[in-house]
Order: sequence, then structure tokens, then C-alpha cells
Amino acid sequence: PARSGSVVYDNHKCNHLKKCVSVTRIKHILQSLQVQQHIHDRDDERALWRKHPHLVNDYHHLVSKHLSHSNHEKNIANFNYIHRALDIECNLEHCEVYRLHNSANSYSFSLDLVCSIHVYFIHGIDAGFRSNITPNVYHSHPRNPSMDQDLINQLLLFHFGDRDDIINAIRYSTDKGDVNEILDNLKRIHLEKEQQQLVQLDSSEFYEDEQMIGIKNECKLRCKRKLLTSLRGAKRMKYNKFSTQIGTNAKTAISEMPRRSSSKMNKLLPNPEVLSVRPQKSDKYDIDSMDGGVTFRVMMNKNLADIGIGDEMLDAFNEWMDDNNYDSDAIIEDIKVARIRGDDESNIHQYCQLKNQIKCYHHVKNFVIVNGPTFDSKPRSETVGSGEEEKGRDSRDPYSMELMEPYTTLLAPDTEPSVSGSTATAAKNDMQQQPHVVNEAELEQERRSSIKRENNEYVFGQRYYYWPSKQSHEWFIRAKYRNLKEEMLQFISLKTYHKTHEKAVQLLHASDILKRMASNNDGAVLGYDIAANIPLSVANLLALILYTDFDDLAYALKQTFCKLDEHETDESQRMRHREFWNWSKLMTETIECWGTPWRFHKINCLYHNTSFMHYSLFTATFNSPTSMTPYLEVAAMYCEEEGVILEMGQYPKIRPKYFDCSIISKYGYEHEMLFIASDKSMDIESIRVLKSNEDHKSFVKAMRLFNKVTNATILSKLERCEITESDYVIVERLINNKHSFPPYINESFRQFCAEKKRIRMDCYCLTDSRFYHKFKTLFLHKYHRNLLKFDKICKLFPNITHIESWDTGELTPLYLTALKNMLIAINRMQATCRLRKITIHCDHIEHEKVNLSLFTRMFKAQHW
Repeated sequence: PARSGSVVYDNHKCNHLKKCVSVTRIKHILQSLQVQQHIHDRDDERALWRKHPHLVNDYHHLVSKHLSHSNHEKNIANFNYIHRALDIECNLEHCEVYRLHNSANSYSFSLDLVCSIHVYFIHGIDAGFRSNITPNVYHSHPRNPSMDQDLINQLLLFHFGDRDDIINAIRYSTDKGDVNEILDNLKRIHLEKEQQQLVQLDSSEFYEDEQMIGIKNECKLRCKRKLLTSLRGAKRMKYNKFSTQIGTNAKTAISEMPRRSSSKMNKLLPNPEVLSVRPQKSDKYDIDSMDGGVTFRVMMNKNLADIGIGDEMLDAFNEWMDDNNYDSDAIIEDIKVARIRGDDESNIHQYCQLKNQIKCYHHVKNFVIVNGPTFDSKPRSETVGSGEEEKGRDSRDPYSMELMEPYTTLLAPDTEPSVSGSTATAAKNDMQQQPHVVNEAELEQERRSSIKRENNEYVFGQRYYYWPSKQSHEWFIRAKYRNLKEEMLQFISLKTYHKTHEKAVQLLHASDILKRMASNNDGAVLGYDIAANIPLSVANLLALILYTDFDDLAYALKQTFCKLDEHETDESQRMRHREFWNWSKLMTETIECWGTPWRFHKINCLYHNTSFMHYSLFTATFNSPTSMTPYLEVAAMYCEEEGVILEMGQYPKIRPKYFDCSIISKYGYEHEMLFIASDKSMDIESIRVLKSNEDHKSFVKAMRLFNKVTNATILSKLERCEITESDYVIVERLINNKHSFPPYINESFRQFCAEKKRIRMDCYCLTDSRFYHKFKTLFLHKYHRNLLKFDKICKLFPNITHIESWDTGELTPLYLTALKNMLIAINRMQATCRLRKITIHCDHIEHEKVNLSLFTRMFKAQHW
């Protein structure tokens, strides 16, 4: 093709669509060129490039500059302007271009490009890929632009009412700016609430999908999908790129999720001021006798300083260890717990996370693993348990030591109690009882359970590794074919491959946007052996085009990222994926090294379809190739009747990378964003059920808040600002089962409760008005504001095995008496309750105020 000329397109210099020369040039091309007549002659194709050298850049400029705004209404307005400016009348049902464009045959690059532009701008609305329907407006959402948010915030600041009351008062006002009328409506609402005559909003207002109803009616979605199916075929439509077929359970967890964020009010361990008695130091593993008497902790501090941990952090870390009696043995035991149960169980991990110094924790962990006791190292004779118990320990236990927990623990019947740490140290002196040795097999089972569920996310597809630096990884894949061409010829013809390769060459030569793309610094970090500032190659572009333009190939590749059934072995899955080694490796490198982090994207949410499933978690990671689109119309077109549409949003501080395929795909109007092997989480902001026209955004938001309550998550200021009265109302009605919510939400909430194995609740947050204080009547004792209703929690979560009470504060005799009564109630639920352990993070128990021995006997009488 001819060179694109010396014009370099700068998106920042074109600020007005009405003055954009790209619209004029594309209009001239579409009006003058008879695209119905195929460009069979090679000379005619070259003549097209000589006459219109800026065709690719004009098209890319319109798509990337004028049709990719975060404001959906602006995108629709710009699209309608381009459609009117082109001024071309064409009947979709008799359009030869539309038929050619959706056929399975491969044509020349120039013909495919012109057909794509024609379908995009002439038939975008006619074909059902665009509409004039605006997104749903939620009156209670703080970002709702239809409400005066400044006025709402002022009324909230002076405590005129809850956000929902203020918004309802504004809606009832004839003049939205008349503050006096709004205040009168607020008084009336408060009076009706006091008299209990206020009728709550009908639940259908929370989930009726007005946008989807509008798309179905205006676009005649069923008819347009039927027409597209007749051209592409039913199989091609069913296994499209924008849908994921869920055959087996997608729930697993492979990425680390933070459990708590920083808060000055948190108490990870008892207050150091009450620790007046310091136990004697021990050297159980002979670790402090190495290196000429230099203690293990001193060596660790020196290593941290050499690595680059700041003096301020080191001083604070050592002060924290001194206050909490963390000698060398305690450090090793803490890392031991982390290796078996996960990092969330480590107090060092929690402290470093509060200090926002998680790297310090990982350095400590690595130092202990490398320089700590070896696999053969065993504790001295004071280890509790018989010799047979020591021999029967799991061989994977690197330190072979008993676990120690710095908080008060109650174990269920048939499980001996284990009390330790600063609180239990005093209890141990009174009771003269040695800690119980925890069964390592049970711990391993608990760890696996934690890996599967505790991270609270879905993972779609297996993460594979292809690079020499990852040879030791379990999912490392070896190549089967020498190059991409030999690999692709197993699935497509040589002629098709050459045409696709030619498209990649021409597209890279003609597009200024693609020419300016350069690799980032992540290639070397991830072990891809790709340096920074490397231009995009033909091979990289070819790998993406093979995915975007060939639905059958894309589906075959996606199938290798998951098991065909529950009985397939890992080795069989790896062998299937070897067939696409070169292709998958190139796609992964292209997206990770030349892609764009989502934080730089202009679209707030993306849509992706899945087969019908009740979602009980609201975070997902996509390791298999996953196509998403910012247009709900596109997702609805490719969604099956019984399927659901996921509305994905950005997970805080996590930036998965995507490649904008709208500038290279044959179907640019789909606005395809391609993710692969990101291993990074995204938020599920809404779940849309296509068949029943339900948008569960309000429910997902409320259930995500409830999930944070059950994980003792400290809310950020932004999260606290976005909490509304509706969130509390929805959760309360779901818990009390007094509602008329749709069956989908009822089943999702039931699964959410059934899948919970471990509950963490923060008593301080449940009483603080900045956090979850409206849940305190649901989960806190009526007379003891720091006592969780453990019996009610067991009824709500039938499969729970462990409950943790954080920031409990002081334990009084009345508190322990009420706790004993709850344990009696829990014992009566043996048939339906699986609770095995209760952990209470509290202040140091002073024996002058509490007779711990007495209450210990009371708990033992109840077999706890």
C-alpha cells in the first residue's frame, strides 16, 4: 500500500467534531466508492490507497477521539452527528455490504475496512449495535448528575436527614432549587416515619432495567439478532467472543486480596500499656545461637536495612515487636502460621498492611524461610505432645512447631481449647494447662478451603506460563510447533493465513496510532524478555487479528483455558493448550507489554456475557482471553436468552491491561476491549438478567457492603460517602427475609451465606457512625455493645466454621456470662451448625477484675 503521508494525527488538537476533516474524507469515500462491487483486481486496491491514503488514520481518529468518551450521551450525540453528516440512505435488510461483512469468507483488507466503516456509521443503529437509550439512573447514587449534589451534601452536613430522605424530598418538590419546600417535605417524611405510615419504595424500582427494555423496544433486538444469526450462523453467534460459557465451577482464588486497610482505631494485639509482665525469652529452635551469638532478630533487622527499608519503619516495627513480646521464636511461628493458613493470619502481615509497608512483610517472610529452621529442625523437648504425634506431622511443615495465636480462642465441642499469647499467657499460669497441638492435616484442609473461598473472587480460566524463567511453575507450557504459522495451519487454510498476515502488515504500515505504540517496562519485570520502547511488530498484531476476526479460532483457544468437564486431568488440559502455544504467548505479551492499564481508559464500565449462574461474589479475574465492550447494546446482541450480562468496574488500585481492538478488528463497531492472563481483579458492579429485564446494581452494591462487614474491612472515605440508606434497607430485608425481591437475588444471597466459612466482624466499626453502625442491632448484643450475636450469625451462615470478633475491647464478667449463654444456644443447633472456633481479639484481661479460671470451667462445662 501507499504510504499514509506525512500527516501525523494528534487527537489532542481536534476538539470539535464539526470541524473534523476525518468526517469529510470518510463521507467522500463512502459516497464515491461502490463498495457493492468487489475489489477483485489488485490494481484497483492500490488505486484506492493512492487516492485515499488517510483512510485508516481517519477511521482510527474518529473511533479513538470522538467515540470513546466517558460520557455515554456524548458518544451517542457524536455518533448521530457522524451518521447524519455521511447522508447515505441504505436499507439494512437489502444491504450487500452488511451481508458480505458478516460472511465467513475473507476478503481483501481494503474491502473489509470500507465495509466495516459502512456498517459502523451507516447501520450502527439499524443493526442494533447502538441506540439512543441512556443508562439507568439510580436516584440514591451519590454520582447521579440529575440531582444537585452540593445541596444534598449541605443538607447532610447539617443533619437534616439521611441521603434517601433528602433525595425523596427533592423529588417531591415542584421546584428542585427551593430549599424551603425541600425542608417542608423532609419534615413531612420524618413525621410519617415516626408514625410508621411511610410506605417504602416498591422493590421493582431497585431492579427494573429500563435501559434494557428501551434497547429491546427501540432496536427491535430480537429481530436484529435473528438477522445477524442468519448471516453468521447459530453456532458462531452462540460461541462469540463476548460470552463465556461456564461449564464447571469458576470459583477459585489465585490472587492475594487485602483484608483490612489502615485505621488508627484498630487494635491488632492487646494494648502494650497493659502488658506489665513480660515472659522469659526462649530459644526453642537454637536459632539465636548461630553466627557467634548474634540473634536471629538482629540479623533480620540488618537484612531489612540492607534491602532498603527505612529507619522510621524499622524503628516502628521493632517497637511493635517489643511491645508484643515478639522474640525470634514468635517471629518464626508467625511466619509458620502464614505459610499454612495464608498471609492474612500473620500478625506481622496485618501490622505491615496497616503501615502500608507490605513489602516489609514479604522481606521478613523471605528472610525467615531462607535463614530460619530447616525442614529437619525440630523444637526442643518442651514441645507438647507425644513422640508419635511428632512423627505423624505433615512432611510439608518446614518448622515442625505448634501454632501460637495472640488472642483468646474458644474451640467447639470435641476440640480441646488452645489459649495463648499475651492474654492467654496469664490464663496459662492460672490453669496450668499446656497448649493443644493442632492437627496439621486439619490445618492443610483449612488452608485449601481458604485458598478456594477466602479471597472472595471468581477466576475465569487457568493462568499459563510460556517463558524460560517460569519453567519450575506447575502450569508452565512447552511449545509444540516451531512458529505461529505452522500452528495456525492446523486450523485455517494457507490462503486465509496469508490474507490475515497481509492485513497486519498493511494496518501497521498505514496507522499512525499503531506506529506510535511502544512496549512498557513490564516485559522485563514479568520475565517476558521484552525491553522497553520496542515498537509493535507484525507478529503481535497478527496474533490479535486472528482472535478478533475468526470466532471459531477464538472459541477453540478459550476452551483450552478451562477443563472440558470435572473429570479432566491437569495434564490433559495442558496438552490441549500446547496446540496454541505460540498464539497464546504472543497475545499475552502484546496485551501486557503494549496494552493500556484500565485507569487510563475513558469508559467507566465494561460489559461481558456469561451463561446463567447465580453470582454470590462480586470480584472476578479473567485469565482466559476475554472480550468486553463499553456498549450495552453490543453485549445484549450477543447474549443468549437465558444468559446474564456482567457490568465490570475497576477494582481499587488494581489496573488490568487491555488492548483496544476496535482499531484493528474487522468488527470495529463492537468496540472490543481484549483482556488476557491479567491475574488482576475487577469489580462486578451489576448483574443484568436479560430474560426478565432486571438490573441488580443496587443489590450488588448492598451485598458488596455486607461482604465488607463480614470481612471486617475498614471503609475508605470514598466508600463511606457512597453508602446510602437503600444499602442498609436491602441488606436488612435480605437477612430478615421480609421482602419481595426477585428470585435471582434471593438465591444469590442464599449462596453467599452458604459459602461463607469464616466471618470477621469489627465491633468498633459496628458502633461507629462512620462505618456500619446501622447494622449494630442486627449483629451486636442488646446490652453489650462489644459482643457479637454468635448464635444469630450461625443461623445466617449455616456452614461457618470460624468467627472472629475484632476490636472487642474490654471483657467483663457480664460479657463472658452472656457469651456462655450464646454457646449454650449454639450447642442446641448441632444438627444445623458447623461452628468449630470463636476468636475474640480483645484487651488484656486483668485477673483482678475477671476470674478467668471460673469462666474457663464454665466454658468447659459447655464443651468449649
